[in-house]
Amino acid sequence: SFLRNRSIISTIRESIASDFEGFEVYFQPIMKDGDSGKPHGAEALLRYTLPSGERLSPVEFIPLLEESGLIIPVGKWVLQNAMNFCLRVQEVIPNFAVSVNVSYVQVIKSPFIVEFFRLLNEHKMTPASIMIELTESGELDDTIQIHKIWNNLRLYGVTIALDDFGTGYSSLSHLREMPLDI
Repeated sequence: SFLRNRSIISTIRESIASDFEGFEVYFQPIMKDGDSGKPHGAEALLRYTLPSGERLSPVEFIPLLEESGLIIPVGKWVLQNAMNFCLRVQEVIPNFAVSVNVSYVQVIKSPFIVEFFRLLNEHKMTPASIMIELTESGELDDTIQIHKIWNNLRLYGVTIALDDFGTGYSSLSHLREMPLDI
């Protein structure tokens, strides 16, 4: 298991260096009840295929990305792809929004908020076009840093969600204390 994980991390490093070869972002439609059948948004889903053709489960490769810190460049790449996709769909569905999972590691160990707003400005997107879903990969402590980031995002109109509540480290007290929309 250890050797497989090291091999996957090494291969992922090479993939990132080769313009994210092997990575794909799929967009799962989000529908509203009673709508005309048009999606009002989508969730970005990251997938990875090894050069051998073996498709890895996100349950296997996401923790390796987080452990190695590679989630930071990959997460930025996903966000760029999500924004590009959202802009294309907004040409047909003006209020379309994309939901993007963001790892706790990205938020704590990178200038996430600076990068996020830089990408928004580059894409000329409104903050309401992107929903940020914090994954429960790390301890969701009630830290000043997390609150500052979430409050800044919400101040500019970004929706904040907690993804897969109950599968990681959070508790009901976090729901009450964190500035979440969903």
